[in-house]
Order: sequence, then structure tokens, then C-alpha cells
Amino acid sequence: MMRGFIGYGSCFGGGGFGMIFWTILLAVGIIAFYKWQRGSNTSAIDVLKNQFARGEITEEDYLKRKEVLKQK
Repeated sequence: MMRGFIGYGSCFGGGGFGMIFWTILLAVGIIAFYKWQRGSNTSAIDVLKNQFARGEITEEDYLKRKEVLKQK
């Protein structure tokens, strides 16, 4: 007797494969969300370092701005 699309033995809903599939899908989603959140939180010091590395500011400007940021 057939139990429907989400019933026993369905491809993604029941049995060991379904449990493994949903566990992996959930883990991938959590990891992707964590990396997305972490990547969007660049600090002011990181931005300053990148500007200096690209040659957009001089060493003198870099050191001045770095000291100001450390005071805050």
C-alpha cells in the first residue's frame, strides 16, 4: 500500500537516506549562513589595512588613522 509522497519510503521523507539528506542539508545551510555573516563584518582596521596595501593611502596616513581607531 502506498503512503503518499511524504509517507514511508519516500525519497526524501522517510528511511535512513531521508534523515541523512536533511541532516546534511541543514548543516550546509548553517555553515553557509555562518560564513555569510562572518564575511560581512569587516572591521575598520581591516578596511584601513586594505587601503594601505592597495596604495590608496600613505604610510603616514595609515599610522595616524590606525592610532585614532585604536583609541575608540
